[in-house]
Amino acid sequence: MKHQDAVSSLSFHPKGDIIASASKDKTIKLWSNEGKELIELQGHDKPVWSVAWSPDGDYIVSGSGDNTIKLWSKEGKELKTFKGHNNDIINIAFSPDGEKLASVSKDLTVRLWGKNGEELQILNGHHGRVTSVAWSPDGKTLATASDDKTVILWNLADFELDKLM
Repeated sequence: MKHQDAVSSLSFHPKGDIIASASKDKTIKLWSNEGKELIELQGHDKPVWSVAWSPDGDYIVSGSGDNTIKLWSKEGKELKTFKGHNNDIINIAFSPDGEKLASVSKDLTVRLWGKNGEELQILNGHHGRVTSVAWSPDGKTLATASDDKTVILWNLADFELDKLM
């Protein structure tokens, strides 16, 4: 399994039979467990820093140095482009119910999105590049980490996200 440049992120399909890889070569590749390349997804203009599968395995999301998030079908069709960040998107994650996304960026922000591409909320609080994001299993808390040496736990009930969708 090989890209043309450094690999920056990996994600297993929920069934464990396919691996998605993101690369500085601006592509996402889907691989079988035997190492066979299945599909190459192209559409980003700069390195792809993060890739994640939806909990149901029907979608792939990617975050890039071109400041965009792309939502892809599991067959590799580009479905939506999310725009809002002002710098590289370093990490992305689906909510446990698969209806929302969280993205973090060098622009110091955390952004929450509906799967339809609607920006739901911008969370500010870090003072350095935000490098990682994770949802709690119940979807009520978001954890983010930053170069500012902090981890912030966000109580998502405070933002009434369900009312925004």
